[in-house]
Amino acid sequence: MKPIIGVTVNYSYDDEVGKLTHLGGPRQEWQLLANDYIKSIEKAGGIPVMIPVYGDSSNAKNIINKLDGILFSGGNDIDPNHYDDQFSNKVGNIVPERDMQELILIKKILNETNIPVLGICRGHQLLNVACGGSLYQDMNSEGLEDHFFLASPMNYVIHTVNIQDDSKYKDIFSSNKISVNSYHHQAIKKLGESLVPTAYDDKGIIEAIELKSDNNRFVLGVQWHPETLVDRYENHLNIFRKFIEACKK
Repeated sequence: MKPIIGVTVNYSYDDEVGKLTHLGGPRQEWQLLANDYIKSIEKAGGIPVMIPVYGDSSNAKNIINKLDGILFSGGNDIDPNHYDDQFSNKVGNIVPERDMQELILIKKILNETNIPVLGICRGHQLLNVACGGSLYQDMNSEGLEDHFFLASPMNYVIHTVNIQDDSKYKDIFSSNKISVNSYHHQAIKKLGESLVPTAYDDKGIIEAIELKSDNNRFVLGVQWHPETLVDRYENHLNIFRKFIEACKK
């Protein structure tokens, strides 16, 4: 039996999404997800199921027992209020409904279940915030090197990441150094409780985290976008393979 993997989605207030694609009209809001997430989970042997942003955020808790694993996808910036910081004018668009639901969901999963978790980009940052950590609201304006390389195709690697020994990522990649893409202007600042940083860029920015647990639970976050690399770089599919393998247990 293939494991059922919940995947969180983006919520957009912009009716241009529908108008430009001729799928909708004025004043419609949209829930959407890049197909790369779906393809990567299927390719690794899972069955992806999209989790919408509900009108009542608490409804999300009721689907947890239907899932074998959950992937928190990329998207909008997280409201700095959730990590007790002042709101900077460098923060991108936020979606309070998504923030609220996903924080409810991830905290319940971490505290009350053993469901495997994979966080990608925003999902990686969400995991850190849910565990009490904080973020650089804008790397460039806070004196760090910009990591948002929009001019580069998402299925190409752009910089290297250094992986720590004795980590799940070392097991996944069988290497201490890999190449990744990069599409983020925020990054982990203060590390959340019970999280271990297991990959860094050459400037010391945290690129991957794992949850420290007695039962060696699979809870990982990656700052890059492996889902867009799986067709061109086989090693990035290994993240999804190991995730799906954990979801089968």
